[in-house]
Amino acid sequence: FAPFSVVQISEDGTADVWGSFIQIALDGAKYAGLKPSLVNAKAVPYGAKLENGSFTWGSAFGLLENGEALVFSGPSVVDEERHPIVESIEGIINSYQLLTWKPQKTIDPFAFMLAFTPEVWLCLGIMTIMLAALCTFIDRFLTPWRFPDNEYKFASNIWEFYRRLYPQ
Repeated sequence: FAPFSVVQISEDGTADVWGSFIQIALDGAKYAGLKPSLVNAKAVPYGAKLENGSFTWGSAFGLLENGEALVFSGPSVVDEERHPIVESIEGIINSYQLLTWKPQKTIDPFAFMLAFTPEVWLCLGIMTIMLAALCTFIDRFLTPWRFPDNEYKFASNIWEFYRRLYPQ
């Protein structure tokens, strides 16, 4: 999720982690007196629920259950390994309808903007600029690293936020 968080794993198994969101997470953990650690998801699996209701020892959920970990952050996709653990609900859709109005002869290229009022678009624009400015400030002044290939500037951060928040 560059430029906000980047993880590069080298051949010897070590990982370099940087980015503005990583810096915020590390500073928040330091302020709270926590010691964050980055582990490979293959080395520490999510875990399986045992017959007695507890989780397997050494797994991510087992560490949470035993109090060895306070917070676990990982992918939230329900894959084969996580399916027995999470309480998933299968959504069944038996019908759907598309409601639309009679099209005009010419299509307005800015019709997508009609989804929100001008005030909402103004708030979204200001939010994008403010978040990009904050990330640029954090990258430039508060982080001890720089991106290897290129330094993310304000315009790059605006583009990344626009690209991720407003997918076309």
